[in-house]
Amino acid sequence: MSMVGFTMFQHVDARLQQIMRTKKLFGGISVIILSDFNQLRAVGDKHIFQFNNSYNALVDNPLWSLFELAEIMRQKDDKSFAIALSNIAKGTMTLEDTNLLKSRIVSTENLEMIEDAIMIFRSNAEVDAYNTKVMASLNTEGATTNAYDFCVGDGLVSIKEKVLSNVKNLKTAETYGLPLKIDLKVGAKYMMTVNSDTEDGLFNSACGKLVMIDYGKLQKTNETVPCRIWIKFNEEKTGRKARA
Repeated sequence: MSMVGFTMFQHVDARLQQIMRTKKLFGGISVIILSDFNQLRAVGDKHIFQFNNSYNALVDNPLWSLFELAEIMRQKDDKSFAIALSNIAKGTMTLEDTNLLKSRIVSTENLEMIEDAIMIFRSNAEVDAYNTKVMASLNTEGATTNAYDFCVGDGLVSIKEKVLSNVKNLKTAETYGLPLKIDLKVGAKYMMTVNSDTEDGLFNSACGKLVMIDYGKLQKTNETVPCRIWIKFNEEKTGRKARA
């Protein structure tokens, strides 16, 4: 459920009703969902247990019922650590929890750095700063690819132009993880942040290295821009269908 929020959950229900041609919840299909409600909400959406607007608060949400697991599985062999993690999420840390986490702190001075390791930061700004530093250190072929947005449906040209202009000022968190531009460098490591084809392994968190950039020309301006990138994913089977 880490990528599914309130709106997406409603869409899944509606789509299954269309496919199964019935008004039963989820088209009459039983859906079992496993989730940690202490994790971050889906990008650009609310938690499934939050109301999307004031009208939803007037009636109960019939799409799900909560069955809380009584046994910790992921950290079942380290109960004290599991309790500490739970207390962090609830904001009820004890002195024992604090001391336990402090005992796990290591110094970066004596830490052996692993090449191409994934770095985790607490903010997007820190992520961007680190990525910029890494890209600058690579003496390889590079380019910048820009997003090409367009409006679907009828409407005044002036309104469409205004919408497209406003999109450029949105944060990545407001565009479902899709950035306005991506800096490319051959040899750099990249991670997918949206699901493209889950059956083909092209989903959020799939990682790989950029090995080649193909270029093409824009019809209107004749400008040379990246038109295709070749990624060697960590898993050989990832993207096999897309390459065929």
